Amino acid sequence: NQLTLTNAQFASLRQLIRNPDGLILFVGPGNCGKTTTMNSVLEYLNHESINIMTLEDPIEYPMPMIRQTAIRPNTSFRKMLTAVLRQNPNVLAIDQVKNSKIAKLTFRTALSGMLVLSTLDAGSVFHAIQRLKNMSIHAETLSSGLIGIVGQRLIQKLCLHCKLEEPLDVEKFDHLINPAIEKPKLFSAGGCHLCDFTG
Repeated sequence: NQLTLTNAQFASLRQLIRNPDGLILFVGPGNCGKTTTMNSVLEYLNHESINIMTLEDPIEYPMPMIRQTAIRPNTSFRKMLTAVLRQNPNVLAIDQVKNSKIAKLTFRTALSGMLVLSTLDAGSVFHAIQRLKNMSIHAETLSSGLIGIVGQRLIQKLCLHCKLEEPLDVEKFDHLINPAIEKPKLFSAGGCHLCDFTG
């Protein structure tokens, strides 16, 4: 509830993570906060009655009561996944679907009866589907294993505490302004200690 989601988005995400099995992918461009969102979901699900495990490279956010495993450089992903699955997790988070081998193992795990969360670098939800097809994930596997894709990207927003209102050049923007709507306001970046003077 601190991810600045709308009420509808939050309700949709909660509905997705109620599923007992299947794969949920968090997608978007690099460094857009996919791992943060996925780990927020893990924290939300975190309860002593649920066995939550992760396979990460590296472990970015240490989380109490969640068994986190760092992927070892000289060990195959398949061996590490097998070792984790022997501990019978209810929820498994896989750091990132990077290639065809990891994609196939991730889907196979999701189809085996547990909830699997993972991230994928893709420009949008539609690009994510295409990337999975390029990784040799067939349509039947996609439709039976994938229960949801959460697409996100970061946007810059002006600091609410120091943004500066500027006069609106009506002639310049007149073609964009609906006469039935109150005249919009135009703001620019300021700078204060709350935004580290970035505006």
